[in-house]
Amino acid sequence: MRKALLPVLPIVLLLLALSACTSLYVLEAIPHTQDEVVYLFQAKIFNSGNLYLPSLPVGIRRFFDHEFIINNGKWYGKYTPGGSIFLMAPLAVNLPWLTNAIFGALSALLLYLIGRRAFSQRAGLLAAALFAVSPFTILISASFFSHPAALFFTLLVFLGVLSLDLSRYTRRNNCWNVIIGLSAGLVFMCRPYNLIPLAAVLLGYYAPRLLPPKSSEERRLWLAELACLALPLVGGIAAEVAYNKVLTGSFLKFAQQVYSQYDFIGFGYRGVEWGQPFTTKMAMDNLGFNYRALKGVLFGWTDFYAVGLGALLLLTRRRWLALFLLGFFAAQVGAYWFYFYSGVFYGPRYWYEASWVLVLLTAAGAVTLLGWVERWIGRRAGSVIFTLGLVAIVLLSLNWDRRYLPIYRGVNRMYRVALPPLRKPALVFVPATADWQAYGRYFILQSPILAEDDIIFARDQALHNVWRYRPPLPDQLLIDYLPGRNVYYLR
Repeated sequence: MRKALLPVLPIVLLLLALSACTSLYVLEAIPHTQDEVVYLFQAKIFNSGNLYLPSLPVGIRRFFDHEFIINNGKWYGKYTPGGSIFLMAPLAVNLPWLTNAIFGALSALLLYLIGRRAFSQRAGLLAAALFAVSPFTILISASFFSHPAALFFTLLVFLGVLSLDLSRYTRRNNCWNVIIGLSAGLVFMCRPYNLIPLAAVLLGYYAPRLLPPKSSEERRLWLAELACLALPLVGGIAAEVAYNKVLTGSFLKFAQQVYSQYDFIGFGYRGVEWGQPFTTKMAMDNLGFNYRALKGVLFGWTDFYAVGLGALLLLTRRRWLALFLLGFFAAQVGAYWFYFYSGVFYGPRYWYEASWVLVLLTAAGAVTLLGWVERWIGRRAGSVIFTLGLVAIVLLSLNWDRRYLPIYRGVNRMYRVALPPLRKPALVFVPATADWQAYGRYFILQSPILAEDDIIFARDQALHNVWRYRPPLPDQLLIDYLPGRNVYYLR
């Protein structure tokens, strides 16, 4: 097994380096969306030893309001805890930006193992390489989103499924079922909705195993296998609903519904702050938006329609496995068709946890074509073509990435601010009505436990970029609440 991993290690390290450098030098190691701000904020709360913090007094808390963060007596982010949990350890050593780069690199390794098991070592290696140099992969792996963690555990589920021996009940199967159940539970804690397409596809794969066998001995083994799968999965779901209970007072009410009653799946009045009609036409528009985004970032320099190579697998004995994998991609796309927001940022990020299927099928199709050519030119010549082709793809992709990725510096008007000289401890009032970024650029710099910070950033007059109907509050309220600080106003 160790020898089998050696060929993919340079690819894994390449993706780690690309993502880390993109995060540090292009994205400046800071969040660029409200979602990412929330994940980082919640990780800071977790590192303080709390699931949430008590809000500041009613007359004070508005100075620190931020989009997608609940501040109603409890102060916490609206997203599930999985993404923030994995930020905790790197955040403790001031390296939160490295978290998703690590998940991205490990996902490349898992994709190689899946490709190797499902098709061939060549297919796994080519898939890992295409994945590693994809602008989509690099950007998402350089972010603070929960998608890289969700992808890692999704891939672990599929590796486990493809490693099962469905012809009999074994202890080895039990080990894999524990991994599958635990990974699916962690997918739920990172991105709960993703469990629906994942479960739908897996139920189809597991269908023959769901009925109990006839013999008593096999029935006992069947129950053990089912328990190994179900208990870790139920544990992950139970942890999430218990988290809901602590934050929202209800096991089944997610924090997103506390922030906005309209943030839900399906058609009707939907939205992240207030409700607007969401129709099937809008769902189709979102589908097209995501498709066009995928075309632009999946492969970078080469044509997106290279995915058509995957169709060659229909002519092989692996056709049903290819269709099974493609079914998962279709299920992910179909599930998010019912969500009101397109989610496009760095690419079609709601499709990210399934886009690896297209990469793998493209690689497996290309390797299948090479295998047919090898019948005429021989295995040795085919190996030379594969190696040179792999190197060429990586180099051409890196040249594309070198020119493409820097355009994301300062994307979404988020950038690392340069602070003027300040006498500490300081209280800085920020004009924050233009857009969420006006305050967000400063909000990310401080701890939610304000007493820990030498510099505290607050909204000038507690004015908000979304809830503009709220009357201003005198800044003196906060100055009196935080005495002894040098007061500054940014203009």
